[in-house]
Amino acid sequence: MTRRTKAGSNLATIGLYAPAVVAARLQMLALEVSKPSAAGRREAVDMVAEKPLAFVLAGLAVQAELTRQTMRFWQSAFGLSRRRHWDHEAVAAAALRPLARQVRANARRLGR
Repeated sequence: MTRRTKAGSNLATIGLYAPAVVAARLQMLALEVSKPSAAGRREAVDMVAEKPLAFVLAGLAVQAELTRQTMRFWQSAFGLSRRRHWDHEAVAAAALRPLARQVRANARRLGR
């Protein structure tokens, strides 16, 4: 049996909720064409504006994780720690965490 990883869990969250978010937003956009509203316009703007922010947060999370791992590496190089390997799965999990959080929040908000 394979072990469950944080990166895999975040990826599963994105895979589970993203289709629901896309379907809800496509429905809202289709309704927006026939009856424009301020709420629909705001959702359309948010749809575009949230993606760069989510990817910037993912990049910052990767940088933070790589900095933590670099510090651990140098501690082990000077004999202050026994941990000597790089944890690539932790970097992937750090990258996916903000994206999964955003998709989950969108699914909850749009599912109401």
